Amino acid sequence: MKPLEEKTSHKSGLLTLLVEQLDQLYATETYLGKTLSELTSAASSESLREVLQDYAEVVTNQTYRLELIFGQLNQPRQPHTYDGMSGLIREARQAIEQTIEGSMTRDSGLILACQKICSYKESVYQSLCNFAESLGYSPVSHLLEKSLQDERDIRQVLTNAASLFFNRQASMESPRTPSPKFPNPRLN
Repeated sequence: MKPLEEKTSHKSGLLTLLVEQLDQLYATETYLGKTLSELTSAASSESLREVLQDYAEVVTNQTYRLELIFGQLNQPRQPHTYDGMSGLIREARQAIEQTIEGSMTRDSGLILACQKICSYKESVYQSLCNFAESLGYSPVSHLLEKSLQDERDIRQVLTNAASLFFNRQASMESPRTPSPKFPNPRLN
């Protein structure tokens, strides 16, 4: 197997796509790491705060792995936006704004938002693992697989918490006000 530096000396379209997506994922992880503290503070229950704190640690580890990957690929990070994640984070903030502080409904909304974030990140990590394997970058793929498994694990913790406790408690709460109606973008 050629060293990673030799492999990256020629730019294939797939390698370019891999690096661009890694840049975007790094921006996403960095932004998510900052946002998770906001979500943790808004959580009603201590157990959800602990899960979100654990998720923040996972994100820190994933960010570190991405830095290692850039080093292995001998590629500098490029400033990038986190377009794919911004809508999901906006949904998490709406869950905070549209629910009663201290309610299990808020926690259920936060869990749903975090599950969506995990699903988004899982698909990105899975695709990047496949790209790295196709390019013969097994060490890169191995690091990406660790982050992929982290996402699967945290999503399962969130799913278990929601189904075992939060959703049941939330179903017994009375709503603050009816949920606002959002326009259907397909009808406009």
